[in-house]
Amino acid sequence: MAQSFLNYFEIPLGLRNNNPGNIRDMGICWEGKIGCKKGFVVFDDIAWGIRAMIINFHTSITIHGNDTLRKYITRYAPPQENDTEQYIYIVSKKTGIGSNKKIEYDFDKLKLILLAQFDVEIGPQYSTLITNEDVHEAFSRLNINVASFFNGNNKFKA
Repeated sequence: MAQSFLNYFEIPLGLRNNNPGNIRDMGICWEGKIGCKKGFVVFDDIAWGIRAMIINFHTSITIHGNDTLRKYITRYAPPQENDTEQYIYIVSKKTGIGSNKKIEYDFDKLKLILLAQFDVEIGPQYSTLITNEDVHEAFSRLNINVASFFNGNNKFKA
């Protein structure tokens, strides 16, 4: 069972919301969504929040064609709300993926990108609270084989 950080008041909002990617509440009926706080989705546990990030990433790459870190992060963290260039730099540095290089779409790369995003979104001192088990649980909640996830033909219920 995945962890829940609800009601932990000494940690960043994204982690308290079980939403380490700080996904905004845009009216999407995400599985595991239990509410909204300060404009961000609140999930029942951390795996639901990670699952939402995985689906967001998958959709951005396969449907919207954001197949480089620059394209993906610019859409995810637009310049009018974020220091997008710094975000791109940090994720590129932490993953070893060039900002304009096409992302190799596999589990290991996705996991590296997610972990780097957690560092940016909630801070590296807090992202370490998210375990490998939490990430694997998030994938299992997609209800598909992890290998088949990366063929690009999947559509997921939010």
